[in-house]
Amino acid sequence: MLGVGAAPEIAFCVSDQAGAQPKYLIHDNDSIFRSKAVQEFLRSAGIRAIRTVLRRPQQNGVCERSVGLCRRELLDHLIPINERHLQRLLTEYVDRYYNPARTHQGIDRQTPVPQESPPAPAAFTTPLQAEPILGGLYHTYSRAA
Repeated sequence: MLGVGAAPEIAFCVSDQAGAQPKYLIHDNDSIFRSKAVQEFLRSAGIRAIRTVLRRPQQNGVCERSVGLCRRELLDHLIPINERHLQRLLTEYVDRYYNPARTHQGIDRQTPVPQESPPAPAAFTTPLQAEPILGGLYHTYSRAA
């Protein structure tokens, strides 16, 4: 964590995010992103800051929806202990639930990551095995062996 300011929001914005190095940061005109500390960090890291147009909230739609979705489906149910715990929760949510198991209306009720073998239609009596995700907050189901 870099010591760049007193506000934890600024410190989080300029912390090392699991070693990922983005090329761009698209942001709105919130004061946290316009702060000198964040702008200096972005320049020193070689990240190009791109501001959305003033008073055009529809430009934030995808980001706002993603953040809201994570909040409603994950963070409203679990309280991360620290930043490392939050990273682990988000990774498990995205890698084990959101992309491979959760269906999406925008892609015809399919999952973003297609299953290796789509489930064949089965009778109601087929035994299922539940695999808990995020400590049982969500489950994926497969045929029992």
